[in-house]
Amino acid sequence: MALIDEIEESKRLGDAYGRNESLSDVLSEAKALFSKIRDSENEIIRLFQDAKNMREIGLISGNEVLDILNLLIETREDVLKNADYKPNKYGLILKNAKKEQEGINETWRKYIQKEIETSRSIVDTLCILVENSQRYNKLVELYNDIKANMRPGNKEALRKIEQYKQLADELIKDLNLKQSILRFFERMADRNVLSLSEMTPDVWAWIHQHHFEDRFTIKISNKERG
Repeated sequence: MALIDEIEESKRLGDAYGRNESLSDVLSEAKALFSKIRDSENEIIRLFQDAKNMREIGLISGNEVLDILNLLIETREDVLKNADYKPNKYGLILKNAKKEQEGINETWRKYIQKEIETSRSIVDTLCILVENSQRYNKLVELYNDIKANMRPGNKEALRKIEQYKQLADELIKDLNLKQSILRFFERMADRNVLSLSEMTPDVWAWIHQHHFEDRFTIKISNKERG
């Protein structure tokens, strides 16, 4: 048979298969499944990459995504065996993947909070006093990068977390912030306004030492503070 005849025969067979109702149903199911896989492919790949990163730094055990992996393997085997595509099974994969991704994101958020939020609250308390310093601006930049642009467990994020902690510790050390002074500024950040009774000799000496007197104001209030 000439090549052109083989092509024509293939086209006729394709048309015949396409008109077959049972084959048409299978084709429709396959297209629907493929569309779901294609749409969620990047999300599932990111989930496994995030899980790998988090497992490497000891924040998760790695068992959390095994069920998803097993379901993906089962779905692949079904397709290879020309078995039922079971779209509901892939729906379960997507549901579980979303749940696990949310769990990983929350674990990562708590890790960041544990590692840098204490230092950040102190730095932000002092932002009015040090906002023009190059180190403070760098800390703000690092924090924004960590919170907004980094995937969970990302090595670059870990590097920036360590860099943030080091810069914050250096800033606090250079400002000679002992505990009594830290507590004063933490209360100020929490309540915004403090009474003069809370400005202890240690706090006043620190303010005077760093020439921050003009950064503070006094206001008379008829409200008693508990």
